[in-house]
Amino acid sequence: MDDADALLAVVAHGLLNAVVPARGAASLLLQPGGNLKPEVQAELLEMIARRLDVVVDTLQDLVRGIPPEIRDVLEDMGPTSTAEPATAPRRQ
Repeated sequence: MDDADALLAVVAHGLLNAVVPARGAASLLLQPGGNLKPEVQAELLEMIARRLDVVVDTLQDLVRGIPPEIRDVLEDMGPTSTAEPATAPRRQ
């Protein structure tokens, strides 16, 4: 395994660790007839937001590390949403 493959494996593992619990929480919230208390629903939504922050931060770190000419092409493709929920402060 070369360095690029190793990096890809580490990043994929990190993204999966962030996304899988968020998917589980979303599934719980979407269950028909679910009897989750409002405070549990809020906790699940906050956890989803935190997990998605990890995904966004990881992807932003990757974009910062790519060559400028490729970054320019990505930027020409259009902006991504930077809207953030009021309850989920962003990591700097």
